[in-house]
Amino acid sequence: MDHRGNTRVPLDSTAEVQRGGDSITGDVQNLSLSGLYLKSPDVYDAGTPVEITLYLSGSAREIQIPLKGVIIRNDTQGMAVQFQQLELDGIINLNNIIIYSRMEIDKKLKDS
Repeated sequence: MDHRGNTRVPLDSTAEVQRGGDSITGDVQNLSLSGLYLKSPDVYDAGTPVEITLYLSGSAREIQIPLKGVIIRNDTQGMAVQFQQLELDGIINLNNIIIYSRMEIDKKLKDS
């Protein structure tokens, strides 16, 4: 049973996770208001504080959302990042992404 408190949505996006002078870029598997899972063969250790840039495309221009977080787990497929110190703009952007993704999922289910 999943005990997470926030709705997770699949997301077709990429993100860059940075620690100090190096970074790992990968595909975002899912996203919630509390974090994301990044698919990547490279990972950081659990407990590592990171800065995240979430890249969204599909509009006239690419949107970049900067976030801060900490790695809470990793595995052979990638790593889970828990967001920390979210500012109001970040919360609003993440919430809008989740709402839009849920609407797209509901539309696909309704059309099938």
